[in-house]
Amino acid sequence: MCVPRRPPPESSVSETRPLMSLTPRPSGAGVTVALMSITLIASLAVHVFFPLMPEVKRAFGISDALVGLAFSLSLFVMACVTLVYGSLSDRLGRRPVLLAGLALFCAGSALTAVAGSVEMLLAGRVLQAAGAGCGLTLARAIARDTYGTESLVKVVAWLTIASTMGPMVVPLFAGMLADAIGWRGVFWLLCGLSLAVAAWIFVSVRDKPAPAARRGLRAALAVMGSILGSRLFWRYGPAVAMLSILNFTYLGLWAGPWLRGRPCP
Repeated sequence: MCVPRRPPPESSVSETRPLMSLTPRPSGAGVTVALMSITLIASLAVHVFFPLMPEVKRAFGISDALVGLAFSLSLFVMACVTLVYGSLSDRLGRRPVLLAGLALFCAGSALTAVAGSVEMLLAGRVLQAAGAGCGLTLARAIARDTYGTESLVKVVAWLTIASTMGPMVVPLFAGMLADAIGWRGVFWLLCGLSLAVAAWIFVSVRDKPAPAARRGLRAALAVMGSILGSRLFWRYGPAVAMLSILNFTYLGLWAGPWLRGRPCP
């Protein structure tokens, strides 16, 4: 005699359902706009300097190599601080570290705007790049924490659009603004823009770090070591690195003849 199987109790059904409801729900377009803004901050720190280089060169009477150092040094600093922001945000929370990075960007922009010597210019650019590095690391981290796995792909697509559009539009508008308000005025404008972005982040982003995510420096170094030891990383990492090298090589070849064509008096 075949006895029909009884359905499982209500509690067991709920326990076997996928945990999709536990993922954070999207917080609206405000958070997406905020994340796109901090993604653009990194592009501003890098690409805003290209149309300003001839004016900076004439203002300080420096060589092509030295004004190029003000650009290359910011890239080097930005690449290094991205390793630090991740560990700090795990321990202290995303939003405090992000606001601190924007404060550094604002201070660096102001120092660059009032620079009276080459040393002050380089210091301002280093400080600006140190702050801008927060956007490279924390934008995607906050997107993952806020939107979960359901909408993360869409948000990352918007962040990619912002990072791609930055190199296209930032030099154009920076050159137009430099003609209108001067290269120092452009950096003052960046200072005000970073304050506006920080205010928007403070209002729209809610930081709720998981206690399990608060790792120490030793754990972060262990994760980096496991990544460097991964065959999958070495399969795709060099390809991405070469694309970045080609991009910045092209930008350097474009800026070099421009500087040599406008020698300082």
